[in-house]
Formats: sequence, structure tokens, C-alpha cells
Amino acid sequence: FWGTCVLFWDMFETFWIHCGTCLILSGKNPRKCLEFMEIQENKEKSQSIQEKHYFLIIISSTWLALSNQDQQLRSSNYQNLFTKGNLFYFPRLLNICLTIHMVVGIHMVFNDFRLPYSSGKETAQYIQTKGWQDSPIFATRDVEVATVSGYLDREFYVPELKGFGSYAQWANRVTLDRTKTLDEVQVYLDRFPKVNKLLLLLSNRSSIKNLQPGESLYVDKIRVIADSKFENSFHDSEKFYIYWVERIVD
Repeated sequence: FWGTCVLFWDMFETFWIHCGTCLILSGKNPRKCLEFMEIQENKEKSQSIQEKHYFLIIISSTWLALSNQDQQLRSSNYQNLFTKGNLFYFPRLLNICLTIHMVVGIHMVFNDFRLPYSSGKETAQYIQTKGWQDSPIFATRDVEVATVSGYLDREFYVPELKGFGSYAQWANRVTLDRTKTLDEVQVYLDRFPKVNKLLLLLSNRSSIKNLQPGESLYVDKIRVIADSKFENSFHDSEKFYIYWVERIVD
């Protein structure tokens, strides 16, 4: 429920921040509005990371707009959405935004005590307890398993890099189909013929569905055995699953 509320508010807030910033900028110079939208469009095409600087942009833009006293005098009779008494009078809208952020922030702080943000630490501690930290480890998706790599202080073989790494290297990585994970494991075994058994670490969306701990699966020349799952995480992407992969020797 809370996750749905936060997602809905993020969408609503981003929409109004875009609109508000464009209105403020267009009041100064119409070209600024078009330039701002073009910059954001190009930026969003190049990355999918959620940005929170829009909130600061609208505050800064409003501050700069109101600081120009001459402009205020010339446009004292001009009415817009942010004029006092209108529905979206800026101080009122800003207070609403800050109040919602405060409530959500308090909720997230208390939630951190109840549920970990990530199960990466628990996963790493399990591997260390079992004494598997020095075993060959094949892990994916690189962006998500980097948490476990950090706690173990070692590199994993990640198919996105076609090599070893402990974090996402955006300039060198390639995007892979999550359903082809076991095919990539076979590529790894072909590349390292001396490895007959490895630890397979998968994040939630890359995990092998319907394979519970203790169960096994045969795929071509390998056998996959589900060992453990770590789902005590606030974020689904930070849930991890451990498997053992054995090479089938004729």
C-alpha cells in the first residue's frame, strides 16, 4: 500500500514540477521553457535513473523569478497559477509537497528498523558462514549483486562484463536477457574448463522460478541445485537466491 502511494506521488510530483518550472521559465523567456524540455528529453533517453533534482529546480526557479523586483512591478496585474488566491498558489503547493515528503520520510525511517533495505548483507554472511567465499561465483544482474560483492570484498564473474567485477561498469557492460542466464553459465564453464562446480548468485528477477531450496534442475550439460533464498528486503531487486551449478561429465 505504502509503495503504491509513494509511486503515485512521485509521478504526480514530477509532472507538476515539470509544468511549474516551464511556466516560471516561460514567464522570463519562452525559449528557456523549450530548452529545458529538450535537455530533459535527451537526458531521459540516455538513462533510466530516477532524478530528484526537479524539486530543487522548481524552488530555485521560483526564487529567481520572485527576486526580480522590476519584473514583479511590471507584471503586478498579471495572473497565473501561482498568484495568491489561486488553486496552485506556490507557498501552499510547496507546503503540501514538503508535508508529504516529511510523512513519507518518517515512514521510511521506521520501516528501516522493521525491514532491511537489502538482503545483501544477510546473503554475504551466509556465504561466509558456509565457507564458500573463495569458491567460483557467477552472479547476475551486476547492478544488483554488487551489494553482496561489497560485503564479501571480492569480485564475481558477471556476464554483463564478460569477466570479473565488483560493481556495474556502465561504459563496458552489455544488457542481457535474464531468461538466458543458464546459457551464460554454460558459456562460463566452456571458457573455464577446469571449473566443475560454481556458486550461482542471482537477484530476484534473474532467479529460477519454481525452483525451491533442495530441488534440482538439469539443463543441457549442467545440473542446478537450489540452496537458499534471501527475501527479507524492502526492495524486490535486493532479494537474492543462491544455487550450486555442477558440470555433468559423461
